[in-house]
Amino acid sequence: MDKLTEYRIKQAAKVVDVLTDHGIQLFRKGRELVGLCPFHDDVHTGNFSVNETKNICKCFSCGAGGDAIETLMKLDGISYGEALKVLADMYGIPTGDDMKPVAPKGKFTPRPQQDPRTMIYWQKDVLREVIGHLEENNLAKWMRSLKWNEAESARLEKAMFNYCLGTLTEGAQYGWTVFPYVDEFYHVRTMKYMAYKPDGHRDKSCNPKWWHTGKFDEKKNRVEICLFGLHLSSMFKHAKVCIVESEKTAILCSALYPQSEWIWLATGGKSKLKVNMFKQFLEAKRHVILFPDRDGFDEWESVANACKSRYLKVSRSILDNWQESDGEKADIADILFRMVAEGHDVLPKETEGQKACRLLGIDPMPEVDDLCEKLSLKVE
Repeated sequence: MDKLTEYRIKQAAKVVDVLTDHGIQLFRKGRELVGLCPFHDDVHTGNFSVNETKNICKCFSCGAGGDAIETLMKLDGISYGEALKVLADMYGIPTGDDMKPVAPKGKFTPRPQQDPRTMIYWQKDVLREVIGHLEENNLAKWMRSLKWNEAESARLEKAMFNYCLGTLTEGAQYGWTVFPYVDEFYHVRTMKYMAYKPDGHRDKSCNPKWWHTGKFDEKKNRVEICLFGLHLSSMFKHAKVCIVESEKTAILCSALYPQSEWIWLATGGKSKLKVNMFKQFLEAKRHVILFPDRDGFDEWESVANACKSRYLKVSRSILDNWQESDGEKADIADILFRMVAEGHDVLPKETEGQKACRLLGIDPMPEVDDLCEKLSLKVE
């Protein structure tokens, strides 16, 4: 097969045609098509998406995907050359070859048609019994005992209120901290219960518990965890989005940094960072900064590199400022509070774009920051 014919096949082949030809159902969602991923046992529509403009598909759960040729190779278990032949036959492109018809080596069997499990939400009433009661909460008492100035202390109280921090006031988990997971539409996804010691460290003798455990039919419904604090993205629409691992870190950093400029969201664990958790921010051209714990830098950087967005970066603050006394698993809050104790100024400096927006009397906008950085503008 000559290069010109190969080029014609690549130009003609559509990943949507390959998928639908294999019986994979796709549904329109905004600019993209979504469905159940054919490469793993998927039950969440939205994990697998098709971008018709770029002519590629991608599963944000298992990572599989590619263009029409790569997709066909994976679905039918055939080689690159065989995939070209199949696509040439599909689109009626003469190849001039005497190749025999290609028989798939591992014929793809479409999954039986099924309705995706419905994601469920909880009534906001579940929050009323747990929000507050911070006088009984070891984590809240410890955070309040830290050396804050007046502005930081006020921001801490506001942060604990904004994040809906709560406390269990009865039962075997009396005094445990409650972290509600509320999405950008103010739907309560679930709540996480954790035990803390008076020194602010998690009591590792007690495993975290989740509100949704045993409270829904897993065969019909599903619970999808969002970023902790995601509802704040609707409250502070022009703030940079900072993502950390632990809920405690998000709250502490919110006391140091004004939420109108920085919002801190948490994954709830090192391995829980997924692109679809913050994809909507990148599509809206909002800056997203990842702040992994020191032992999770490589893993989170790998996620960022796979995403390839100019609006996403991984902060090196922990690696650049870490000291042995901080511990191998230090997070950004550990570093910041140690630096504050040493007399360092950890508050971010006002960028040229933020200065321009302030002088114009408007909220900070990422686009203005980008423009000032690209043109090296200085605002006087």
